[in-house]
Amino acid sequence: MNIENMVKSSRCVQCGMCSFVCPVKAVSMVFNKKRGFYFPRVSRSLCVDCGKCCKYCPAFHNDKKNTLMGSYENLLLAHSNNMHIRRGSTSGGVINELIRYLIEKKIVKAAIVTAASPYSPVLAEPVVINENNIHELLERPRDFASRYVSVPVLSKLREVKKYKGRIAVVGTPCQINALSMEGIYPMEVIKIGIACSGGMSCQATEQYKRYMHLPKAAMYYRGEGWPGKNSLKSKESVLEFPHQGSLFERMFTSQIFKNPACRHCHDQFAENADISFCDFWNRAEMNSEKDGNSCVIIRNQLMLPIFQGAVEEKRIDIVRSLREEEVIETQMQVLKMKKGNMHENLKFKIFMHLIDIIFRFKLYRIFRFRIYQKFCSFYGRLCSESEIDLAED
Repeated sequence: MNIENMVKSSRCVQCGMCSFVCPVKAVSMVFNKKRGFYFPRVSRSLCVDCGKCCKYCPAFHNDKKNTLMGSYENLLLAHSNNMHIRRGSTSGGVINELIRYLIEKKIVKAAIVTAASPYSPVLAEPVVINENNIHELLERPRDFASRYVSVPVLSKLREVKKYKGRIAVVGTPCQINALSMEGIYPMEVIKIGIACSGGMSCQATEQYKRYMHLPKAAMYYRGEGWPGKNSLKSKESVLEFPHQGSLFERMFTSQIFKNPACRHCHDQFAENADISFCDFWNRAEMNSEKDGNSCVIIRNQLMLPIFQGAVEEKRIDIVRSLREEEVIETQMQVLKMKKGNMHENLKFKIFMHLIDIIFRFKLYRIFRFRIYQKFCSFYGRLCSESEIDLAED
């Protein structure tokens, strides 16, 4: 058995780990234009049926933990003290600031992050940041802000093997879980997790650009303050809308464009990371905050002094400590899907079957804002009916 079985069963999360662990380089990540995702492709002539691609696939190790957000040492609300970084990034710019701090202080040799790219079919790609190109994070923070597409980040691990020392990887929960498997990587990795409610097909971005009659424009999903703006930028014009409640945000929340494999995910906060980050969708925060703050989940003793060092050097400013229930409340809808009994609901199964048909036959091309809103509202009701279930699978 090889990793193609995961693709056929709609369980592939497109993390890219299989392409890294294959000892004969028989697995490559190939873009599927029709579906808008990268998927692994196995070369039959090279494959030796060693099974490593399946052994280290996070979809094979998708156990539900009996906790909502995992263990941690501290919960904080924080932001970068560089206003250009803070406003240009997704939520306060702490990840950008932390990556630069780690490299400048030689705590890590390099970091794998996701960046905008006009050369990628999904307009984003994993890149390696080191001391030679670290200036790009400072100069173009919005290029490194959230990308609402699925990117095979771990396919880049092969490139960073040349670095002799610790590296950092910024990834979604499934990518962090893959990195956390014993024996997976010969070097020490600082795992920086970002909350994720589901991988997104680039078909959503392409459809959004068609709606806006800017098919060739560059898409920026967040940044320009908080909660940020959806921006389309072409040589001739710039079209921007506040992210919250926008057409694109409704397309995202409708579930139509999300990877079906993500329905099996039980991890919202990257519980196996060394440090995790998420948006703090607190009502008071949303009413008052304009520049951006990050919810920071420091998970172990490794990251406590590192983060404190960045604070003491005034790279990062702590707004206040957070309570666990505050953080959970801001992510409750996603948690009910990932940790609840929603999958047992017949209405949920019918809803998912319906959106699979819509996506497969591209019926969304006739949709407009009000239809997406109806899907969001129905999905919200399904989540509200779900009960959190922390029993082990």
